[in-house]
Amino acid sequence: MPVKTYEDTIHKDLIQPMKEECYRINNFVTQSIKTHKDGKYTTFWFEKDDEPKTLIEYIAKSISFKDFPNGFPDNYVGFEWWMQVKDTKEDITFHYDKDEGLSSQKNEYIYPIHSTITYLTNVGGPTTIFNDENYDNGYLSFPKVNKHVVFDGNLFHGVIGPLSKIKPTKDSKRITFLINYWYQKPIEPNCIVFPYDRFTLSPLTEEHVRLQESTKKEKSKILIMKYKNGYNNYTIYRNRTPIIVSFAKILKSMTTYSFKFQRNNEIVSVQTFSSF
Repeated sequence: MPVKTYEDTIHKDLIQPMKEECYRINNFVTQSIKTHKDGKYTTFWFEKDDEPKTLIEYIAKSISFKDFPNGFPDNYVGFEWWMQVKDTKEDITFHYDKDEGLSSQKNEYIYPIHSTITYLTNVGGPTTIFNDENYDNGYLSFPKVNKHVVFDGNLFHGVIGPLSKIKPTKDSKRITFLINYWYQKPIEPNCIVFPYDRFTLSPLTEEHVRLQESTKKEKSKILIMKYKNGYNNYTIYRNRTPIIVSFAKILKSMTTYSFKFQRNNEIVSVQTFSSF
């Protein structure tokens, strides 16, 4: 299965500290580090044999061990991590995860071993992940606190913000923590070791370790999407090429679905744009 979902990857008492840390780091990245070519933001690198001394890097490494319970693959070198803090109706453009610096500088495309998403809030649009370039089958994952999604690193994916199901409060944000696993480190300046001299991450404590070591992630259900009560069409884009996708009219929040549909020419209800 190219996509798997889990619950309770992070201890419940560490969710709020992780949310707060993601807010802080996101502000640092967006306000203090300049964007790179093509408007891309900085991500951070952690070598497989490094020992974490901060909360967020410890959580990331803990997740990596849970994602590879039988050991890391040969030639694995480490992981890239970052976060996204988005408005609840905001799209995330459809794309492939890749070495962003290499794609911008040399137009070369190298993909991670696996990509992952850990939702830290329940609000915002679902992640759509396509199985292949027919774009008619895949997975739709609505945000749910502490849901962890792992998928093959070469799959096209993005977020359709208007499909959000939970009514947000005034200051609600869609917060996700992202980790990609690599056979080779993505190049600088897009992916760097965290600049500890420019920003202070929350330190790791014995209590953080005690709590996180007590967690055991559980596999969660993926439901088959049912179209018997009708469907809505949406248009997404790969570059400037429109792709029509169909989802059931009745969808539940916090749920993960697998979907497969046949295309037709009915009215498009939402448009969301993409970059490669």
